[in-house]
Amino acid sequence: MRYLLFLFLVFVCFSCNSFIAEEHTTDSVIQAKAAQSASEKIMSRVDTMCYEHISGDDIYTYRLVRDSNLVAGTAVYDHFEKDDSRGALKGVITGDIMHLWYEFHSEGVNSVSEKYFKISADGITEGIGAFNVRGDTSYFTDTAAINYNGGLFYKRINCN
Repeated sequence: MRYLLFLFLVFVCFSCNSFIAEEHTTDSVIQAKAAQSASEKIMSRVDTMCYEHISGDDIYTYRLVRDSNLVAGTAVYDHFEKDDSRGALKGVITGDIMHLWYEFHSEGVNSVSEKYFKISADGITEGIGAFNVRGDTSYFTDTAAINYNGGLFYKRINCN
C-alpha cells in the first residue's frame, strides 16, 4: 500500500512540474510571438522619400511615404509664369516600378492623372506612353508599353 501511495505522489509531482513547464513554455511562446509581431510592424519598411525635378524656372517636387509596398504623399508642380498644380498621390510599388494616382487642382479644375515611375538608387524616372482622358482622369492606354527612357528624372533629395 505504501508503495502505491509513493508511486501516486511521484506521479502527481511529475505531472505538476510538467504542467508548470508547459504553462511557462506557452507564455514564453505567446510573448515571443507578440514581440516578433511588434518588431515586424516597426521594421515594415516605412520610409519618407522626397524627389525634385528642376527645368529652367519650373520646380516639381514629390514627397512620398512608403509603408511596405504602399505609397502616399503630395506633389507640387511650380511652373514659372503658368498655373501651378498641387495634390495628393497614392499608389503601390512592385519591384522597381511605382504606380501612382495623382489627384490635383489646377486652373480651377480638379483632375486625376495616372503616373508610373522607375525607381533607382538616386531618383525616379517618369514613364511615358500613350494615354487617354475620360472625364477628369487621364490614364495610360497600354501599361506594358510604358517607356522610361526619356521621361523626366526626379533626383532624390533630403526631405525638409
